[in-house]
Amino acid sequence: MNIGGKDQTVEMIYTPGVIYSRLNGKWSSEPMTPQELAEFRKPNVHNDKATCKYLKDELVSGEMAAVYSSHDVSPKGVVDSQIWISKAKGLLLRQDMNIDDEGGRDKSLTSSRYEYGNIKPPM
Repeated sequence: MNIGGKDQTVEMIYTPGVIYSRLNGKWSSEPMTPQELAEFRKPNVHNDKATCKYLKDELVSGEMAAVYSSHDVSPKGVVDSQIWISKAKGLLLRQDMNIDDEGGRDKSLTSSRYEYGNIKPPM
């Protein structure tokens, strides 16, 4: 992530009942029920204008993926994203988000990759 011009690396592992996160090299855990996790990951619903379009197919981590771009304008700001979805499994593989909050005062760039196998909690 790049927030306010400062690069930060964050790693998150979602397991049944717990979210593990690593920020600045330090791991922490947060208990969370499946219902809380679903609510946490639910997108904010508001009166916004969002568009999404298919761009191309591209190889990501050895898997063919469909690449989409989205543009979302809301009262809170503008989010431009590129999203890679596995063509074989339908799972999210990568997401890059450029967030311009509240008229350009707060800008951040987040690049995320997703793995679904052989993941072990650190604690």
